Amino acid sequence: MPDRFTEPAWTQGFFKRESRDLSPWEIIGWWESRRIPYNLAVGVAGLMSCILIFFFTGLSERWLKVENLLPDPPIAAVLGVVFYAMAANVCYTMGWVAEIVISKQWKNRWPGFAPVTLALGMAFSVILTLLPGILSICITLIQFLVGDAGKAH
Repeated sequence: MPDRFTEPAWTQGFFKRESRDLSPWEIIGWWESRRIPYNLAVGVAGLMSCILIFFFTGLSERWLKVENLLPDPPIAAVLGVVFYAMAANVCYTMGWVAEIVISKQWKNRWPGFAPVTLALGMAFSVILTLLPGILSICITLIQFLVGDAGKAH
């Protein structure tokens, strides 16, 4: 019996694939059954990133008296989020497209392709989505440090 603590994450739970020899429609079904949880994970990361951006931009504007970096008009931010969500889903779709192509070319020689690709793609998407929030923290810290250095002279 496999030990869930010593096996890689992509062989368990959400990333697990039972069957090896799937038809193209079964491959699509496997990926699409995971699209909503993927979108939820990326969406939560996006929400966290937006909260960080608004908090640290407000902090910079209020206490450091630095002009905010938010898009003007605000609808540009909304359109950016919509475009980003659409692009993330196109990239997600490329996962099952790539698997179908590879399964035909390699004749299913690597059954771990889908779980590994999903795990890495999901991790990349969440990190990429968190990046603007992390950058807003870094920018605010730099503004604080540069502001303090400028006041010391």
